[in-house]
Order: sequence, then C-alpha cells, then structure tokens
Amino acid sequence: MRPALDQPSQTRPKTQQKVRSRAAAERHEALDQAVTDWISHIHAEAKQLGEKFHLQGRWFLDKLYYGGQDLIHSRPSGNAYNMFYHNKAKELRELGIELPPGGVVTLHNEYDEEYEALSKEQRAELVESLKEDKASQAHSRKQTTPAKTQDFVASCKVLADVFRGMKRRIGVDGFMIAISNDVGFEPKPFIYFSEEEIEKYMAMAVKKWDSPRVAALVQAFASAGCDVASECDHSSTAYLR
Repeated sequence: MRPALDQPSQTRPKTQQKVRSRAAAERHEALDQAVTDWISHIHAEAKQLGEKFHLQGRWFLDKLYYGGQDLIHSRPSGNAYNMFYHNKAKELRELGIELPPGGVVTLHNEYDEEYEALSKEQRAELVESLKEDKASQAHSRKQTTPAKTQDFVASCKVLADVFRGMKRRIGVDGFMIAISNDVGFEPKPFIYFSEEEIEKYMAMAVKKWDSPRVAALVQAFASAGCDVASECDHSSTAYLR
C-alpha cells in the first residue's frame, strides 16, 4: 500500500526549503567527518594490534574488509526507507509534478515526517513490494545482446577494480584478457594491464605479441570449446596458430 500523497507539502515556502536544505547539508558534512574519524580510528587500532601480535596492521584490515563481504552480501534485499522515496518520486512524476531542485535529496527533506508516520505494517508492505518488483524484473528480463554487453563491460570493470585494489593493498601486478566463448555473442575483448610497462615487456618477451591479436585468438579458441581438435581443417588450425 502506497502512502497517500501529501499535497500541501508540495508547496513548502522557499525559506523553509532553504532551512531544511542547509540543515541537511550540515548533517551530511557531520556524517562525512564522523566516518573519516571512524576509519582513522580503525587504522590506528589495526596498527596497535599489529604491534601486539607482531603482524602487519594491513593483516587486520584485510580481515575486516574481506570478512565484512559476507555481511554485505547477506544484508536484506531492500528497505522501506528507499522504497518509500522511490514510490514518492514515481507518484510525483505520474501527477506531472517535477521533482524539486536537488532531486531525491530534497524529497528526503520534504517527506521525512510522512515516512516517520508510517506504521510497521506499512513499512513491511513497502519492502515486500520491492521484493516482488525485483522478482518480476528478474523473471521478465531478457538476455538480449545489449544487455549481455552491458553486463560484460560492467563485470570486467569490477575485475579491473579488484586488480587495482590488490595492487594498492598487497603489491599485485598482472594482466587479464576477458572474452566471450559464445559464438552468438562476441563483444570486444576486455584487456587490462596493471602497468603499461608490462604490456610493453610482453611485446619484447613474446615474439609477435600484440594484445588485441592475442585476445582475438583466445576468443576463437574459447568459441571452439577450448579444444584444438575441433578446429581440424587447415585454415582453422593456421588461424589458431
């Protein structure tokens, strides 16, 4: 059940809006400072624990960050607060009302009182409707070529971020080539080197090394089922070589 739209609140005086926006900005700044202080405290404590147990402080930070991934992936699939403002923005658009300057951030200032007035049952219904929407989208989503391409590119960027994170934390260097083994889906291979000098070195260390060419050969091999025997005719074998 969606909360009724509070018509009077759509026309709050500009002075009141400015006061609310200023208060929200101050709160945001205070939150940023609190988080910065909190992280500094965590790093300081990790250093102290490292000295106590004769380990690098980074070891404790890795335990914290990587151990916390389980909490991230097991968190609830949605929350009433976000769903409330998602519905609120949708309702305003359907009524032909433009979102106020500041977008969703301003909506939080405008309708916080309305959200706080929701009962536990109403909030539970919001969460349930979010789950139903996600389930419906997952069921109806088609893996079209544009969708696959978007997924491929986004996933490769995540892998590159993992590489950068490992390089920053534990000094890992390397490269990767991501390709599709689906003959019906052939996106441009994703090539990543943690250092440009590594790619230059490969050109010297491996005869006729060319990253795009190597990626194309790997993609052809993967499309053949990673089985050289399946590419038995002379032209295919020559291509793979």
